[in-house]
Amino acid sequence: MPGCGLGLIAPGGGPAAIVANGRADIVLIGRAMLAEPAWPLRAAKALGAKVDWPVRYERANFV
Repeated sequence: MPGCGLGLIAPGGGPAAIVANGRADIVLIGRAMLAEPAWPLRAAKALGAKVDWPVRYERANFV
């Protein structure tokens, strides 16, 4: 049965390690998103992932 991890999970390497170790199938990051809405963009940059922006928002790309 799929399970999720939530609560007191530090952003950074924590969520990825939880999924990679098989301790959860997904990690919910609601509180991190409320605290810092741009966190996924910063994490993508730190991991070297390419984020596709809608054309109308390209000027707002600050990451």
